[in-house]
Amino acid sequence: MNLNSRQSYLDCVLNFHDWECLKPDFFLKNDRVSSAAVSIALILKFYEKLEARGLEHCMSNLSELLEPIAAWFRSLGIPSPIVHWGHPAMMAIVVFVMGSYVGLTGWRGRVVEDKDAAVKSRLDHRKLAPLMYLFIVLGATGGILSLVMQHKPILTSPHFWTAIAVLILLTGNAVIAAIGFGNNKATLRTIHAYSGSIALCLLFLHALLGLKLGLSI
Repeated sequence: MNLNSRQSYLDCVLNFHDWECLKPDFFLKNDRVSSAAVSIALILKFYEKLEARGLEHCMSNLSELLEPIAAWFRSLGIPSPIVHWGHPAMMAIVVFVMGSYVGLTGWRGRVVEDKDAAVKSRLDHRKLAPLMYLFIVLGATGGILSLVMQHKPILTSPHFWTAIAVLILLTGNAVIAAIGFGNNKATLRTIHAYSGSIALCLLFLHALLGLKLGLSI
């Protein structure tokens, strides 16, 4: 196949049966076709192929792995409304209250001109951000267990994948903060700020997708 035209690239993305479109040399030969539309098409097709090739198998294995833990929680006789809505209720507090405050204090520490106010905001951000990260990790674990307890699929919803994206972004931010922003480099501080903002926006979307999921199961 001719790999030097946009149409051939689209054909490859939409019809491939192997991983040719994901190879580095493919992109090197087609550096002129890196438009957003083509990239989105590739991502969607990649997800479709991933799902077809083993997502169901992975979901089954994960559910089987977590089933003993879920069975123990079921044995406690927890009311079904708590099993179903406990995770959304607790995480709504974390996302909308703690998340908003952490984001606000982070940006205030960057943009407020009053030095004392900026220092206070940075200190508040530094105190609460690790707790928020911990609660989100624990909440993600609880959400997965909740689905297993209800015998529902885990990996098939956008709610799950937005959670993974948030965890990746926040883990990256935690690493950046842990290394002291590379001796306080402005570039890393900027990356930290914008990655955190993207994560927070994703959390809001994640919450809406979670509500939709909760009403559908």
